[in-house]
Amino acid sequence: MLRSFVRGLTCSEPKNAQPWGSLIRQSRRDFVKTTKEKGKGKGAAIDQEPSSEFSGPEGEKIVACVALERLPLIVPPPAPEVLAFRNFSSAWNDQYRRHYPKEFIDVLSSSNQREANSAELVFEPAPRITEADKANDRKSLQRALDRRLFLIVQGYPLGYSKEKLIWHFPERIYKNEETMRLCAESVLVPTVAKEDDVYFVGNAPCGHFIESLADPKSKSPITYKRFFFRSQLLGKVRYKAWNYKDYAWVTKEELLEYFEMDLSAYMKQMLVDDLRVIY
Repeated sequence: MLRSFVRGLTCSEPKNAQPWGSLIRQSRRDFVKTTKEKGKGKGAAIDQEPSSEFSGPEGEKIVACVALERLPLIVPPPAPEVLAFRNFSSAWNDQYRRHYPKEFIDVLSSSNQREANSAELVFEPAPRITEADKANDRKSLQRALDRRLFLIVQGYPLGYSKEKLIWHFPERIYKNEETMRLCAESVLVPTVAKEDDVYFVGNAPCGHFIESLADPKSKSPITYKRFFFRSQLLGKVRYKAWNYKDYAWVTKEELLEYFEMDLSAYMKQMLVDDLRVIY
């Protein structure tokens, strides 16, 4: 008798039962209707979809800046303490090194023959100091071969008056791109010959700098948020395609000479230092 009662509970359905999908749709319609009735007097437009275009706060502009760098071409010299340890280790190992008699060594072996031939060759490494270093040619990429070089341009940055030329990173104002990374990539479109000539390090910016500037026309203050993206040069650069007055490839220390005090202090912390070889 108990089994028949339980079977009746599991198999029977109420006469007014509705599928779950219809119940959810009905509750959703009731919720939207109630919400619209509450927001009629307040001018709320809840059922409108958001616009796909970017619309920032009034008096604020977002700028994408690109810090294009040329990586070191040669291995930087070791740190002084590392060099001192190498010399000490070599001198310490020499006093315990065994010297075998010549009759124990097979002169006709291939390895010994190669060593004898290599001893006769005179190898002269290429100079670390190039002609561009001696002339201090900051437009050349053949200088500071063991350092990172950053590209800066001379022109009129966004938000500044056109009365004076200012050194800055290549930049572009953010409009309605899907991401800030795409906006940063468009900055170097007229600069590089191919897309593979530049490699962007990550999708996120490496830093941002906020400054309030007066509008040249209305004199009202506008906040400029500059987001810096790191990129590395892998190919060639087309300098003739630019709208800038001048350009330069400088190291981190030289870069601080071109920027203002506040921005120079920030760049000193944001940009990566050249790491010395520690092995």
